Amino acid sequence: MQADELAYYPFISEASTHVENLGISLDSLLNSRAYRAARVGGIERVKEALEGEIKKSPVSGEAQVLSELLSYPFARMLVACVDDQLFTRRYALAEAKAAYNLLKNENPAFLLRFGEDFGISADFRDSYFSMHFTDYIRFSNFLKDPAWKLTNRQFRAGEVKITREEFARLLEEAVRERIEQSFPIPELPSEVS
Repeated sequence: MQADELAYYPFISEASTHVENLGISLDSLLNSRAYRAARVGGIERVKEALEGEIKKSPVSGEAQVLSELLSYPFARMLVACVDDQLFTRRYALAEAKAAYNLLKNENPAFLLRFGEDFGISADFRDSYFSMHFTDYIRFSNFLKDPAWKLTNRQFRAGEVKITREEFARLLEEAVRERIEQSFPIPELPSEVS
């Protein structure tokens, strides 16, 4: 993925590796004037999550992409400092919903690559996705609408047939789960806490 795409999906493994390869120290992120925009963006992310919706604005230019990429780890540090399970869930849900709003407009090839990052093996043919029922159950488990029940789905040879929007919705659940499970941060550096 390109850096500008990573800025929209900072919770995927490739984004994390990209940020790590930048070699920016925690001290620099917390104190350097060069990363002030990232800190402000992180604070905004957390505020918007509390209000219910993280707004993803278009990013362009290297500086904006970098600020957006770095705003995510800064926001995670803020959430970790609060150390409240309900707050963490609310933040994870808002990040996941923001991702869904972007994912539902992505092309099928992108969605398949994105799903692979979460261990979801899926196929796309004849304008439908199909995924193994165990992945389907894992990510549809928290969805309460009866339409998501496995008995109400097209099911053949262990595969569940779903639309692009439904696949994006299951990816939203995968994002929420990943973010929720990444807390608490095992060893929060003393500069942060």
